[in-house]
Amino acid sequence: MTEEFTLKRITIDTNVLMNKPQAVKLLLEDYQVVIPITVIEELDNLKTSKDGKKAYEARRAIHTIEKVLIHKNIILENSECSNNTNDDKILDCAERLGSCLLTYDLAMKIKAMFRGIEIFEYNTIDEEYKGYKIIEIDTTEEADNIFLSSIYEGTINLADKIMNLHVNEYLIIRDKSAPSYEITEDGEEFVGFKTIDIKRFDGKKLVDLKVPKKQVIEPWNDLQKCSIDLLYNNDIPIKYILGKAGTGKSKLATTIAFHLMEDKGKFQRMFLVRNIDNNTLGFLSGSKHEKIVDSFKPIFQHLDLLPNQLEYMIIQDKLVLEVPQNLKGLDIKNAIIITDESEDLNVQLIKRIGSRASENSVVVFLGDYDQVESKYKNNNGLLYAIEHMKDNPLAGTVIMDMDVRSTVSQAFAEM
Repeated sequence: MTEEFTLKRITIDTNVLMNKPQAVKLLLEDYQVVIPITVIEELDNLKTSKDGKKAYEARRAIHTIEKVLIHKNIILENSECSNNTNDDKILDCAERLGSCLLTYDLAMKIKAMFRGIEIFEYNTIDEEYKGYKIIEIDTTEEADNIFLSSIYEGTINLADKIMNLHVNEYLIIRDKSAPSYEITEDGEEFVGFKTIDIKRFDGKKLVDLKVPKKQVIEPWNDLQKCSIDLLYNNDIPIKYILGKAGTGKSKLATTIAFHLMEDKGKFQRMFLVRNIDNNTLGFLSGSKHEKIVDSFKPIFQHLDLLPNQLEYMIIQDKLVLEVPQNLKGLDIKNAIIITDESEDLNVQLIKRIGSRASENSVVVFLGDYDQVESKYKNNNGLLYAIEHMKDNPLAGTVIMDMDVRSTVSQAFAEM
């Protein structure tokens, strides 16, 4: 056994070393880091995995361990219970040494909490904020079922303690005992685990999603469900729907905005905003409307209107087309404001658009940071706003990642 310690002890699992190996180096300055031998054995097995990414991550983790082995604050600990699962062996080490547990494996967090092992949170290595977190549980395991029951009964909000959810962040719960496959030319291909449920954390508890009837719009995947819930929720007037091309963000926002305005009467007008270079506009002939109208075609295609209907809505001021520079001083009431291509906005323009929303108005920002113009990379208003509002009850975010368009579209998006 090791000598008496004065620093706090942190046991890390395989998941941490695979995904955030730098965590070990960062922790060693202030903590004693416990690496169970079981973790090294798991990494040794994974370094020859047929999955190239996993094999690389395992080799990288092993190299990290080799570099820090001589550090005075490293503890290599063996498990005394050879018949247990690898997860149990790691937890045994933490329990026996009285250490905390650092893990990104959510199932491990659940097991640790039921054993009374403290979960260590290390904010400097947090995952990127996407507006949602995914937890994979095994419904054949008793501890996982107790966790699931606590969500539905609302007796103990274990989900928030385990997940450290932000206000209006979504929790997607999937079942590891129910994998899904699709048939390909090479045979069966794993596509994911069955989704048990999706909840939103309102700051106090997990709540159900508000998804309309399928006649309005039918979600293709979990993240579209989250986006639809966010778009329909008037209690969250600031909405960020992001994602690469083909994820459906523009179609969802436009279809729902039109439904809320025309069918539900929630809004009187729809404002469509796009950032168009003023220098470019100056060279174009015609009125302001004629100069900018073609830039909104990507939005118009989702309105499912005949040209004369579209024109009528614009004439009646029910559909307003604008650029951010012209919004200064406006007081926009009873409207849903959709800003497309929001990745090409600096902080000043994001504030200008958002601050125009007045009584009974909501603002939706759509964007894909992968397509940001170079001049906005270092002064990106969209990323700034999301980061600064992720605990604001008035704001919600969903960053989608699945292309739901054609295989041709997907091929070009992945180039």
